[in-house]
Formats: sequence, C-alpha cells, structure tokens
Amino acid sequence: MSIGSMTRKESNRIPLGEFLAAKTPRRALPPGRFVNYSNQGFYIAGYLVEVVSGIPFAQYVADHILHPLGMERSSFLVPPELSPNLANGYSFENGNWHVVPAEYSILISSPAGSLISTADDMARFMIAHLQGGRYEDRRILKESTCVEMQKQQFTNDPRLPGTCYGFYEYRGYNQRAILHDGDVPGFSSRLFLLPDQNIGVFVCNNSGHSAVRMQLTDALMSRFYPLPEQSVPSKAATDIKKSTDRRLAGTYRPLALGLDYIDKFEAMWAALNLSEGRIRAWIELEPLLLQVPGGTTRFLFRENSRGDIAHLFIDAQQMPLSYERAPWYDTKTYFWISYAFIVFVFLSASPVWLVGKRIRRYRKQPAENSLGARRAIVLALLTAVLNLFFAVCFAVSLFLLKDEVVYGVPFVVKALLIIPIVTTVLTAGLVVSAVLAWRHKYWNTAGRLHYSLIVLTCVGFVLWLYQWNWLGFQY
Repeated sequence: MSIGSMTRKESNRIPLGEFLAAKTPRRALPPGRFVNYSNQGFYIAGYLVEVVSGIPFAQYVADHILHPLGMERSSFLVPPELSPNLANGYSFENGNWHVVPAEYSILISSPAGSLISTADDMARFMIAHLQGGRYEDRRILKESTCVEMQKQQFTNDPRLPGTCYGFYEYRGYNQRAILHDGDVPGFSSRLFLLPDQNIGVFVCNNSGHSAVRMQLTDALMSRFYPLPEQSVPSKAATDIKKSTDRRLAGTYRPLALGLDYIDKFEAMWAALNLSEGRIRAWIELEPLLLQVPGGTTRFLFRENSRGDIAHLFIDAQQMPLSYERAPWYDTKTYFWISYAFIVFVFLSASPVWLVGKRIRRYRKQPAENSLGARRAIVLALLTAVLNLFFAVCFAVSLFLLKDEVVYGVPFVVKALLIIPIVTTVLTAGLVVSAVLAWRHKYWNTAGRLHYSLIVLTCVGFVLWLYQWNWLGFQY
C-alpha cells in the first residue's frame, strides 16, 4: 500500500479522480516488461469506468455486476444496513489475539481492496465466470469478454504462469487455474477458478494470514489432482549440471515496491537474500530455472544484455513475483555498516575534542584560541549532534511508525525531515572550515585529520540521505 492510501475516518475519504490527481506516483518501470501487481493500475481502470460511464465506480459496479448477480451483501461502500454484520479482523501479537482497528481506503470507492462481501455472494460471481459471464438467466459479460479476461495476456517467461485481465495464472498439479488474492489488515482472501473443471473456490480468513489460502489451495489440488510419482522432480532425476551458484547468489528486491519516496527502505526489508548454499540445495530443471525440492515453488533467473543476472521471477502458486538484483549500496549489509559508521563518527566528535583539550591542559600546551578554530569546532559539533539526533530518532520513528505511513506521513517524521535540510547547509560551511583548518594549521595534524573525518562523514551522510530519499520531503 502506498503512503496515505488509507484512513481511519470515513469522513476523510475523497473521490477517485481527486485522489489520482494528487497522488499519482512517478512511473517506476517501462510498460510491457514485467508482471507487477499495482493497486494504482486498478485505480486508473476504475477511474476510466467513471469517465466513460459518467457514474461513480461503486454505483456502476453495483448496478451492472452486484445487483444482477444477486450479490445483495456485497459493496465497494459500507452501507448502514451492512455495518452491524461486518466481521472483525484480528492480529496475533505478544501471544494474544487483538482486534484490528477499523480502517478505510482513502478513496470513497476504491477499485482495489475495498469490496466487502460474503462467501455466498462470491460463489455467484465465480459461477458467472465459469459460465461465460452468465448467472442463471442474467448476463454480466459477453462470453467472448469472459474468455478474453481468463486468457493469459502477459508473462515474464513462457515457462512461468502469467497475468490475465484481473486474474493471475496458476499452474500446478498439471492443471491451469486463475486466481486473485486480497489482503487488508486483519483479512486475507483468495478467489480460485479451474475453468476447465468448472470448479471455483473462495476462502477468506479474518486473521490476516495469507499462508492459509496457499495451504488450502495446495491441499485441495494435491487431494483431487495428485501428481504421478515420476513427475515430481528430484535431484536424482535431474542430470543438468549446475555451475551457476555464484552468479545467482545475491540480494533481490521486489519490483512491486517503489524507490522514489521515503519508504524506499521497505524494498530493502522485503528483499530476498539468496546464498550459494541455499541455491545449491535446489533442483535445476533447466538453465536458470530452479525448483525447491519437495515443493512447487520455482525460481527463474534472467540475464541482461551483458550476461549478468539482473532479475528473478518466482512462481509460488500465487500472483507472479518479480524481483531485480539490488546493487550493493541498497542492501541491508551496506545500510547497517554505513549507519553504524556514521553514528560512531558523530559520537566521537565531542569526546575526542574534550580529550584533546584535557591532554593539552595536562601537557601545559597552549590551547587553540583563534576565532576561526573555535568557530570550526562549534560548527562541527552542531552539525554532528543534529545529524546524530536525526539518524537515531528517524530510525526509531520509522521502526515504531512503519505501519502508520499508509495513513499519511506522521507529524514527527515530517518534523524530523527538516533537520537534514539544515545540516546540508551546515555541511557546506564545514567543507570551507576544513580547508581553512589545513591552510591555517588549526590544531595538530591528528586534530586536523579527525576534523576532516567529521567533515567527510557529514558530506557522505548527505549523499546517504539522498540515496534513501530522506533529504527533503519526498512523499
């Protein structure tokens, strides 16, 4: 979910067109290259419905889909008559179940993630899709439209399932199915259709565990469509020599998470770290196509024009997952090493100068009393303290408030983002002070070297903040 896409107050919700005008993010990827789920895509599709029909999205869906199918307990809004019957969502924390507070999409009627329904109503929707757009004597789609919706429209690779219109392909147990999953805090669901078998399954749980739907799907498929013993790949049955472990190992970040705003760090936390040992335990079905032993999850690696591994695509019996290889400077290892170094250097500023002052006093050496030297120290201490305060408080705020960003950037985060703007200006002054310190020989050589380390770290910190979109108000 994107920044500010949810609200806890229904009165804060805004029309779809107004939201898109104010909140449309920058395009992250060129079209037609990757399967990449995006709520934004469904927002745009829903808005097109409004523009073409002249009717609000929720009303159009109710008039042309829900009511014709008899889905009287389904809505993209929350009508008063259905409110008393809404289920509570739960989360499991600290050994206990807790009710997830009610929340709403910021949109008055969101085409993504806002449908409330029942299993009985969803059964009617599935039957309509299994019968070519017809339920009993009512038709909501032309049969040709229904066929087109269920047909593969794009795939990352012909060997992997792809995407349809509104559905994703599932290929397991020698069957083709189409599905769509849903997740909001406290709830997780799956609509699963086997068109060739005329079978549909809908499951929803109010504990928010997406693993439930995947386990149920696997249990049903293995029960009713078991694979022959010899069709299950094993290391003994695989004679392809695997010599690419080192090329494949690395960190891969999901393409579904953007890199343009202050929440860029989420892509780092969601990244997959694949070690050589982990890859070596997999089965190589074909060059660059591997499968987990005893399971159905497959990993396909793609080379770029230079022959380097650039992308990873995962078939995990859900929507296709697309990843790109993360550069070393966008990995957790780099983040924590650089963060620890920055904090250490800023922490050292005051103690080192205090210790140096005491040593000079002990040795009865004259203190550096020039106005330029004193100003240089004050400027360095002020910049280091402000940077240290930001580095610690911002990291703590992001950790404690990471789940609040969907409701908008918290005030404390906005306030903290003022500090890097101030310290960037101060850093420019520090560079000048460092030049003067060497020209006029403030302190001894060790003192000037330490001062230069502080200055270089402040410059590096500005670049580090820019890299993580924490310089300025990038939200």
